[in-house]
Amino acid sequence: SDKRLNSWYLFPTGLRLPESVLAIEKEARLTPFDEPPRTIVVPSGTGTHLAGLVRAFSDTDTEFIATLGYERKEDRFRSDLARASGIELPDTRLRIISTADSYYEVTTGKMPPFPAHIHYECRAWNWLTSPGIIESLAQPVLFWNIGA
Repeated sequence: SDKRLNSWYLFPTGLRLPESVLAIEKEARLTPFDEPPRTIVVPSGTGTHLAGLVRAFSDTDTEFIATLGYERKEDRFRSDLARASGIELPDTRLRIISTADSYYEVTTGKMPPFPAHIHYECRAWNWLTSPGIIESLAQPVLFWNIGA
């Protein structure tokens, strides 16, 4: 929820709001695909974008991969995601990949071909484009840019 302060609005970190999750779900459902993605890779912090995508693709066998841009306990991330999406995914449909030893340690070796934040999209892209990773995933793969 937001707090009004001299005509300014303060929003929670990661926009962990039901409205955000529903807006992302709607956008994902409206996205035209030649073939629905079998794997969705999402750079994640709070999991808000991932929650919307889980809702949009809940009736498929899509595997979700959350690449965490900072160190976070996996069980806490899973419970936050289930609460935000209203869906508890089995381990077979949700993989969590830590892409950072420290929030401030960043390797920008492989920049993605789109605007990207170094702590989220760049780390996720570096992981995805590492030798053998994308080839090991069910195709097609959707990389969801969170727009950080």
